[in-house]
Amino acid sequence: VIFLAHGYLGSRFDLSHLAEELAKEGFICVSPEYPESLASSYPRLDGLDRDKITKRLMDVVESDLSIIPTSRGIIGHSLGTGTAMTTGDNTWTRVCIAGRPSTVDGPALFLSSVNDGAVSLNRVRDLMVDYVELDESSIRERADLSLPQRTAIIFDRHDAPNHISFLADSTNNAMIALLSPLLPVAQALSIPVLDFDKYQISRDSKQTADVVVPLVTTFLKQNMR
Repeated sequence: VIFLAHGYLGSRFDLSHLAEELAKEGFICVSPEYPESLASSYPRLDGLDRDKITKRLMDVVESDLSIIPTSRGIIGHSLGTGTAMTTGDNTWTRVCIAGRPSTVDGPALFLSSVNDGAVSLNRVRDLMVDYVELDESSIRERADLSLPQRTAIIFDRHDAPNHISFLADSTNNAMIALLSPLLPVAQALSIPVLDFDKYQISRDSKQTADVVVPLVTTFLKQNMR
């Protein structure tokens, strides 16, 4: 079973491209909608937070649906990397994207980019003490990919992904359609836009997914049985 944790102001659709590919590989994927989501379909309730939602969904999978996982994993983007670290124990496999690398023992994949303007690589590099750091070019050149149990992939080309390039193309297209008229106002008021301004220019979700989706799938298949 794989849980997918979106970031602040994200939605359950943010990592849908990963969920779809993992489902094809036989994983059961669960993508919660957390309270601060832009697409949240329920009112905010006092005391309802990410941990409670994730734990309840784990109960639903195992008790209500009678699914007993052979292994468990979680993928987090941005703020969702914090959720990845507070969910489960060191038997879980964790993938942290465009946020903080996992400091919990156990298998972990960390993806970061030099073009991330929301969570810069410099802010989190000191946390990568026990990771084997690889660059994107070395991954592309290896046909039979075998990743260390704790791997950090750094996208360091001049046109490397920005913070939201890692999200599903359909999600970013929806944000472009909805939020583009509001961008000048947000910039005038100095409201953080989480690299939305960069993505308006780069439009690189599909190119990023071409690298990230098989990479994440390979890592999870290697570490989850």
